[in-house]
Amino acid sequence: MGNLENSRTREFQPEQIVEMAMTQECTSIAYTYNEPLINLDWVEDTARFAKDSLIKNVLVTNGYVSKQALERVIDVIDAANVDWKAFSEEFYRKHCSGDLQSVLDATKYMYDNGVHIEVTFLVIPGENDDPREVREMAKYIVENMGSHVPLHLSKFFPMHKFQHVQPTPVETLLKAKEIAQEEGLHYVFVGNVRGGGHEDTICPECGKPVVLRSGYEIKGWHLNKEMQCEYCGYKVPVVGNRENHRTSWF
Repeated sequence: MGNLENSRTREFQPEQIVEMAMTQECTSIAYTYNEPLINLDWVEDTARFAKDSLIKNVLVTNGYVSKQALERVIDVIDAANVDWKAFSEEFYRKHCSGDLQSVLDATKYMYDNGVHIEVTFLVIPGENDDPREVREMAKYIVENMGSHVPLHLSKFFPMHKFQHVQPTPVETLLKAKEIAQEEGLHYVFVGNVRGGGHEDTICPECGKPVVLRSGYEIKGWHLNKEMQCEYCGYKVPVVGNRENHRTSWF
């Protein structure tokens, strides 16, 4: 095991992060990797500096956080990608030593307070890939937050304590996507699978792709300045901007 003195880390003050974002013309800052709200004071300070500088704040979180902690930052967080580990209490107790309801409550709290919510769900074979679980999850999202909330279904790869589990078959992911759409979700994406248009945003009105993606890159854009579909005029809830080929969205 290494120690902190030998690790290649750099310490930044909140003001420095915002200055770097402004220098690089970033329109948002994402707080991510591990659970960012473990460093609640630092996230709050940075997010407030960012907000004052008209830079948006994106929280990438597992959602296992108290209402009291969220109240500290809810007014400066613009968007959150919440990583739901499963849609069963059994999974959360067994693998996370936590509980699903706390995650659902935190997600709903952020949504009710105007935060743009997206849900990521890592589909693990034999653990949380039951079609009934996927259906219940999609139904919950539609009933409690709305059909416009994006759901990202990610392919699992063996690592850490799950090295004995095989990667998620693409067929499983596509079936999960179909189920989620049957329950009324408009924006369902398949992650960690390149090609096939699974990362594209599809207009729910006319069925045409309006944002074409490949990994972190945007390959096509068919929305006007009001974020309406260029083909049928449907308003797509993309949050961000696209000017002079520089793109920010969440």
